[in-house]
Amino acid sequence: MTKQNTSFISLDILQDIINKEDVLKRILHAAKTDHIDQNLPKILAALMERESLGDTCIAPGIILSHAQTEACQSFFLGAAYLHTPFIWNSDDPPVKVVLLMLLPSVTDKKIALTIHALMHSLANDAILDQLTNVAGSAQIKNILSL
Repeated sequence: MTKQNTSFISLDILQDIINKEDVLKRILHAAKTDHIDQNLPKILAALMERESLGDTCIAPGIILSHAQTEACQSFFLGAAYLHTPFIWNSDDPPVKVVLLMLLPSVTDKKIALTIHALMHSLANDAILDQLTNVAGSAQIKNILSL
């Protein structure tokens, strides 16, 4: 993926996970941005609504949780490496990598190009294989070239 001016954070989650919302909340808190903090309940509701619609697993052990919401003012991409794999969906293998993408309700060409580049990267089997085998969050950022 070509380097973009993208708001991106990555973190390692060492503690036990309670549920999906717990993971997403930890990623969002790590962002440390006012608009995410101020709109956290609405953003979490949008993410959980999307999760309820269907599977967000993009490869064994990798989730791409995403939502488009007016509560988000700019594009955001976060990632977490779970040191203790977590059962995200009962039909899928345990998850080690959680990618979280937020989109504002109105997007511009720059955001569209960033999303296109990210989706292109995530469609690449070699990149998915690398993400499946990471040992920490810093590797996720390097693999996605952010």
